[in-house]
Amino acid sequence: MNAIFVALTVGATLGFLTRRFRDEDSSDINSFSPLTKYTPHAADTVELFRKAAERAGLPQSWARQNGLHEILRKESNGHVGILNYDLSNKLNVSNKFSNVPDTVNVLSRLRAGGDYSESHGVRSHATGLGQLQPSNVDRFYPSGRLGIGVPVEEAAGMMLYIQEMYDNPDNAWRVYQLPVCRPNEARPTWYGDWETALEIGCKRGEGY
Repeated sequence: MNAIFVALTVGATLGFLTRRFRDEDSSDINSFSPLTKYTPHAADTVELFRKAAERAGLPQSWARQNGLHEILRKESNGHVGILNYDLSNKLNVSNKFSNVPDTVNVLSRLRAGGDYSESHGVRSHATGLGQLQPSNVDRFYPSGRLGIGVPVEEAAGMMLYIQEMYDNPDNAWRVYQLPVCRPNEARPTWYGDWETALEIGCKRGEGY
């Protein structure tokens, strides 16, 4: 067998395996790593937020803000790419680690621009660390929908969303903890108007 052909074949195989290992290495914050967990307040989570803030052009001091980590705990408990309950329930897909292939299939379709809302009657098809809807993924993830399931992309998108809606994570967390408005109370225009929400003592009722 031609030695040059063998060398090229071996080189191509090693390159493929290297790329595959890199893609499957959950320690790489830049890779597609669905359901990898970043525990709120843990050192690796602070580092993820620090690098995400750097990428997004946000203050790196945010990486340690209590509000950011508490929102992370409430929204996804730190699981990358995790499906919103409504989405997983409608599609009969478990978010448990035993069903990673099912979750990956859904995320892969979303990354490619798929939309489950009409065909499956899904009310919320949010995903990821910050549980952003696809329209907000398009706006706030550095790489758009290709960032779904990528730790640093989801972290950066979550932080950019918080910046636009609430100025900073601690403000967002203050609004998150407000009691739900009573049905007949005046409601503010939620997006970008967290100050009014604080003034009248209510919030949307879920999320941030």
